[in-house]
Order: sequence, then structure tokens, then C-alpha cells
Amino acid sequence: MDGVAFRVDTRKAVAALAYLALEGAQTREHVAALLWPESDESRARGALRRTLSVMGKALGGAALEVTPARIELRREVADCDAWRLRGTLDGVATHGHDDPWTCAGCLAALEDARRLHRGPFLAGFSLRDSAPFETWQQLQDQHLLRDHVGVLDLLVDHLAARGEFDTAAEHAESRLDIDPLDERTHRRLMLLHAWQGRRPEAVRQYRECVAILDRELGVAPLDETTALYGAILEDRAPPAPIASSASAPTVPIEPSGPLPLVGRDHQIALLDQHLDEGSSSGRLLVVEGEPGIGKTRMLEELADRAEGGGHRVLTTRCHEGEDRIPYGPLAELLRAAAATWPETVAAATAHDLAEVARLVPEVAPPRVAAAAPLDGPGAQARFFEGVTRVLTDAVGAGGVVMIDDVHWADRSTADVLAYLTRRLGARRIVLAWSWREDDTAPRQLLRRAAASAAADGSAAILPLQRLERGQVRELVAAVTGRRTGADRLYTETEGLPFLLSAYLADVPATGRRSWELPGTARDRLLARLDEVTGVARQLLTTAAVIGRRFDVATLRAAAGRSDDETVAGLEELLGRGVVREVPGADPAATYDFTHDKLRALAYETATAARRRLLHGRVAEALRTVDDPAAAGVAAVHLEQAGRFEEAAEQHRRAGDHARSLYANREALEHYRSALALGHHDLTALHEAIGDLATLSGDYPLAIASYETAAAHRTEATAIAALEHKLAGVHLRCGDRDAADAHLRAALELLPDPAATAQRARVMAERSLAALRSHDLHESRAAAEEALELATAAGDAASIAQAHNVLGVLARRRGDLDAAASHLDASLGLATDLVDPSARAAALNNLGLVRRTAGDSEAAVELHREALALCQEVGDRHREAAVLNNLADALHSAGRRDEAMRVLKRAVRRFSEVGGLDSPGPQPEIWKLVDW
Repeated sequence: MDGVAFRVDTRKAVAALAYLALEGAQTREHVAALLWPESDESRARGALRRTLSVMGKALGGAALEVTPARIELRREVADCDAWRLRGTLDGVATHGHDDPWTCAGCLAALEDARRLHRGPFLAGFSLRDSAPFETWQQLQDQHLLRDHVGVLDLLVDHLAARGEFDTAAEHAESRLDIDPLDERTHRRLMLLHAWQGRRPEAVRQYRECVAILDRELGVAPLDETTALYGAILEDRAPPAPIASSASAPTVPIEPSGPLPLVGRDHQIALLDQHLDEGSSSGRLLVVEGEPGIGKTRMLEELADRAEGGGHRVLTTRCHEGEDRIPYGPLAELLRAAAATWPETVAAATAHDLAEVARLVPEVAPPRVAAAAPLDGPGAQARFFEGVTRVLTDAVGAGGVVMIDDVHWADRSTADVLAYLTRRLGARRIVLAWSWREDDTAPRQLLRRAAASAAADGSAAILPLQRLERGQVRELVAAVTGRRTGADRLYTETEGLPFLLSAYLADVPATGRRSWELPGTARDRLLARLDEVTGVARQLLTTAAVIGRRFDVATLRAAAGRSDDETVAGLEELLGRGVVREVPGADPAATYDFTHDKLRALAYETATAARRRLLHGRVAEALRTVDDPAAAGVAAVHLEQAGRFEEAAEQHRRAGDHARSLYANREALEHYRSALALGHHDLTALHEAIGDLATLSGDYPLAIASYETAAAHRTEATAIAALEHKLAGVHLRCGDRDAADAHLRAALELLPDPAATAQRARVMAERSLAALRSHDLHESRAAAEEALELATAAGDAASIAQAHNVLGVLARRRGDLDAAASHLDASLGLATDLVDPSARAAALNNLGLVRRTAGDSEAAVELHREALALCQEVGDRHREAAVLNNLADALHSAGRRDEAMRVLKRAVRRFSEVGGLDSPGPQPEIWKLVDW
């Protein structure tokens, strides 16, 4: 005050003074809780009164305003370096200069601001008894350092534009002292040296950059850094940006709404074409490109054009880290459809509503009976058909179903999208999705479906490229009315639309300002987040922890705020463009971040303790939701909260739900997570993992899991069941001796006749094991004993299995009539069983009999039906075997081209099955024909 530094003689007074200076007016309760977090409210308030008395005397009473409710440091009579630093940045940004890069006033202000930062915030000071204050102190230090870095970056730009390269280089060196890994500053220095004709210094700077990146990160420089190095070596460096009225990078106005689409004429024409055609026949649009290339913007354009034409639109987004939640994006689409067009959804058939209710139970009215379990014949196909029919009927002819970021989709969602893509012709909708260029497993499945649709003319792939220099000029002209600064903008962004949008959108609504180029796009996004304070900031952090689309109820519960506070905070976040309402979504799931980068930054800038607390609150909120998929999300949040025992149980529940939907990949991941977190039921989890590994063809994992489960079992019948499963895996791999040993062990554990049905199933497996060794006599004896035991037990599943094995034997010895009789009997019994595996086996074996008898067309149909069942349960090895048999039947029927395509599919599936003694498939694996 009056040029005299304030001095106080207690640490608490220093802390209070610093906090009031940087945070503004505060309530007494808040300051007391911050500085004395371990004290009760009465003692904390008493300590604050004494501290305020000390501060009042030190400040002379004029600078500190204290009332019974609040405390404030009066800025009109006080001053501090942080205020001046931030005030300078704001002043330079809003100064109405004609040529910002040669404005002497701004340059002098920046030089003054540079000197204000003299080291870490409150260097050497700490409050060890107040963790909240120390966390705040660290955060403020980061903010002030970022402001200082911003000043240095602006100084380098201003001085370079004025031709003062030496001074600019000094400030760039200071910038590197703060962050030696900042490649942009290394490039600036290389150019500053090159512009002065000092090529050796530019080369030295490049090599210093190479050395430090290798030493600290073990990586090479970016391509643009290496390219600049090459240009400097060859005297092709870009010219120095001496400012003039024709080149000063100034953006005078703020763009309203999304930036105009420039350089996308071909893609927009395809959008319009497919929208027109979608009313008569289904169409697929795939938007493809690197992160930040504008995929979401292109999908938004599609939605705008569709709605402008009177069509309905359903849209959702896949989220990073949620690929273990089966059908999550589809559930969001179904909820949005039911909320937006309830009459249309309610008009669906009872059968379709029952299928949809597996994912969103609230959609089905009470009159609709629950659907049968997803383990009957053709159940998965009925489920897929019900879900896709409700979605497509909801949007109607010419409507759009749109999914952003499909590269993060779970495998089960990809399966449904592939199913819908193959049947788009009769749907009369436009299906659209976006994905990144990198390959993922779900995307490979969808790539094949999209390629097939493109081949018949019902799909279009829209690859997006970066904008060229001329297109950036066109964009700047469209936004600002002039092309000033476009070349500089192109150089800084390299034509990437996300960065272009970040630069052009960050301009005040009124007035003129200079266009300061930040060190990174991260700086610009952080600046946007820093504008959010108070309750809105708390809600922002909570939403970032939720990590996906969030509803008001979950946000309110996790943040601990009232309804009014939550609504007011959301309105502020909407107004600042940080979050957005999701078009067409129901009131329970209506908000999302405008860009995932903002969500990630909001999450990163929260303290670890705050994130941990919020993850726990989000999990509690999710566990009250009547949504079977919520367990998987809750499990992830409980892990982040450090509540591992609860997380393990949620992972088990999520695994059970995924398995019930035949989402085997997701189920396996959840079970593994439950084990890793110490779930108490190790035996059941290991056995479940063994079952799923067997279906996926990961036989080493299957055997290890079954062996571990058996080691924890004590009941004889349970161990016998595991021995039986172990034998089945060894038999698939062609190891008859190991299979037989496990089968003998199983029989020894099963008392006769207490477990007759189980013994019958083991004997049927022994028959197959003997058949693999070409011992037809032993195989037939075991099969007949299996039929006898099964009949005595009256167990339909065992009888079906025994007839199936006898049918296989009869075919092998050439008795086709007997083979057909046994297999027809097996098929008749298997049709009523819950497990579709027995039906698949009988159909496959009947197909072999029909082909041997010369009826190849009948064989084709039987193999196709068997194939659908194998795909339904996710049994890759048997799927490969049926594909191989189907290819043979097609070849025999004279359909050779089709046979070759199917054979290639069989080879791909066989290659996914792992042997026991080698990383790749063993020869015996390829010999599976019947079972």
C-alpha cells in the first residue's frame, strides 16, 4: 500500500493474506476451515479472529475489509505482483492497437510483467497443519508459472515481429529453462538463429533438442521439428515474420456457433446424397480421420441437415475406457428414443420391447413379459433384431442413427452395428459413425461390414484430411472478414481443424484484440477452464470424474449440491461452452463435454484427494440406478476411490451381466479385474474365466484357470466337473492322452449311481477321445455306455450328447442311415435345451452326413444354422470348424467362389485359436471336424 510492502508476523496471517489476494472476498467459515482444518468450528473461528486482528494492525486498517460474514482485501488501496501480472495479460489482449506486433506500449507492459515472476509462489513457505492450503498453494504456483510462460511466449512473438531477434532469443532461452521439453520453443530458437544467418547455432539448438528428448523421454523430435532442421540446413527456412499491416495476425470478431465447414465440399455432397437415398433404402456413412480432424463436426453437420429436412435423429458417443460395458452406447440410444418419441417406442411389438428391456428395463411396460434367457437357439439374433428394429422404427424412414468415436466401442456394440449394417437395405435409415484411423478389434469387425456395404453401393467412407493453406485463408476470411494472419495460423496449426477452432473461438465477443499464440492448445483450453469458479467449478470437476455423459441426478448426488445450485452451475458451464446439452437425449442423460480434451484437463487439474472422493460418490450414485450395465461403471469408480473390495464385487456382477448377453470379451475383463482386486470367491471366478477362455480359443488360459479352480474345490462332484472341462480343452487341442487322464480322474470322483447323468456326459467325452485316436471299438463301447447311463438318469442333455456321439461314429463307419437316426434324435432333444451347443453339434454332424450322402445343398443349410449358434455363444474354434465344413459343402454344390470366401473366414478363425505348446495354433487344432 502506497509502495510499502505489507508485513505480518504469523504464518497463518501470511497464508490468509495470500489467499484473499488471489481468490478475492471470502466467507469467514471458508477461510477458517481452510487454515485450521483439524480444529472444530468454534476453535477455528476464534483463531481466525485473532489472526484478523494481527492482519488489521499490520495493514493499517485500510486495506482489509472485515464484516461478520466476509473478509476482503481491497484492491483499490492494495497491490500485488499476481494482480499486475494477470492485469498486464488482460490489458495486452484487449488493447485496441492497430498493429499488435509492433505496439510499443504492449511490449513495455510485457517486459514489466516478465520481471514480476521471481520464482515459486510463496517460496519457502508452507502450512504443514493445513493440507487444503498447501494444495491451493501448489495450484496457484502452477497458474502463475503458466501466466509467466504466456508472457515469455508473447514477448518472443512481439520481438520477432519487430526484428529484435537477439532479445527474442534471450526470452526463448528463459522459456526453455522453465520447460526444456517444449519443442515449439526449440523450433522458435532454431528460426531466430536462422533469421540472423547463424545456421551453426540453429543446428546446435536442434541437436540439444534431440539430446534432451532422448535423455528425458526416450523419444525422437516431432516430424515438424526435424523438417524445420532439414529446411534450415538447405537454406529453406521460412522467412522472418516482420509485422506489417498486411501480415499482422489479428482476429477482430468472435465466430458465433460452429466454424464454417471449409474444404469439405465432397463430404457434404455425400451427406446430402445419402440423406436423400436413406428414405428409400438404408445407407451407411463412416467419417474417418485422425484426432482433431473434425469428425464430430461432420456428424453434427449431418444431424443439422437431417433435422432441417424434417427427419428424426438419434445420436450418442462412445467413451474412452468404457469398452468393458457391453452395449453401453446402444442403451443410451434406446433411452433417448424412449424419452423423445415415447409413443413410437411404445408401439413396438411386445417381443421387441422384451428384447430391449434386457438393456433398458424401464422401456418395457408392465404388460410385456420378460424375454427368455439369451442362451436358447437363435436367441442372440432375436436380441439383435429387437434392439435394431426399435431404434430404426423410432427414427422412421429417412431418420439418422449416429454414433461418434466408434473406435472406443465395446465389442458387443460393434457386433450389433455390424448386424444392422448387413441388414440396412430394408431399414430405410441413415446409419452414421466416426472412428479414428488407428486399428482396434471392434473397428476391424466394423471395417469389414462397412467395406461390404460400400462394395454394394449402400455405404460411403468419408476420410477427412487436414486443411491446406488456401483453405485456412478461406476459413479465416469467413470468420473475420479478412485474410489477415491466415498464413501464421496455418503454420501454427498445420491445418488441424481442432487447433484452428481453438484459436479462432477464443476471441472476445466485442472489441478488437491481438491474436496471441499460446505455447500449446492445452494452454488455451486451461485458460477457458480457469474462468470457471465456485460451484460451477466443483460441478465441472465432478462431471469430469463421471467421465461420460452425465445426468443431473448423478451430478447433484456426487457433488453434494442442492437442486438450485446444480442447475445454476450447469447453466454457467453451458454458457461458457464447456459442456453442452445432448440433442434428443432424455432428461436423465442430457449433458456432455464439448470436447473430451476439456474433460481430461478438468480431471487432471483436480487434486488426487478430490478425485478419489468424487469417484466414491459417483459409484454410490450409480449403485442406486436400476440399470444392469451400471455395475461395470460403478466398479471402475470404486477402484479409483480405493474401495477395492466393493469394486471387486461390482466387477463380478458386471461380468455376470456381460456373460448373460454373450459379451464374452467384456465378461472376461470384468472377472479378471475382480480377481485382481481380491474377490473372495476365487473358485467361481477362475472357473468362469476358464469357460470364457475356452470359447475364445485361449486354451492355455482356460487350462490354467480350471486347474486353479480345481485346487480350491473340495467337493468331489465339483472337482469332477472341472476335470471334465479340462479334458474338453485338451481334446480340442488334439491331446488325447491328457484328455483321457482327466476323464478317468472325473469318473473316479463320481460315485455310481449318485451322479449317473454326469457320468454319462463324461463317457460321451471318452468316446470322442477314443475316436480322435481312431479306436472305433473303444469309442463305440463308451458311447453306448453313455446312452445307457443317460437313459437311466432320464437326463435329456446327456441323452442328446450320447446320440450325437453315436451318430458321429455311425458316419465314420459308413452307416449313414444309423448316423442320421441318432443325430435326428439328438437334434430333437437339443432343441428344448437351454444350452445351444448341443444343437450346434447335431446340426453340424447332420450336415456332414447329408454331404456324404450327396445332398450338398441340404448340408449347406444345416452348416449355416450350426454356424449361427456357434457365433451366438462365441465359440471360435467350433465356428472355424463349421466354416470349414460349410466351405466343403459349398464346393461340393458347385458354388466355388462362395466356398473360397467362406474358407478364408475359416482360416482367420482358426488362426485365433491358441495351442498349448506353441504361440500359434497346433496342427491338431485344424483337424476339428465333428464333436
